[in-house]
Amino acid sequence: MSIPAQTLDQATRTNGTIVISSSSNIAIYNKVILNVKLAFEAHDFEHHKKGSK
Repeated sequence: MSIPAQTLDQATRTNGTIVISSSSNIAIYNKVILNVKLAFEAHDFEHHKKGSK
């Protein structure tokens, strides 16, 4: 699920900066969280134990 440039252009800014959090630009934040969850479910990321090589 992509986040269109137009969505970012319309995002609320704090002192000129786009802040994406659970309390600012919530719709964008939810899409980011969903994308991360979907990526892990699709196994696009490898899981490594700390200290293992």
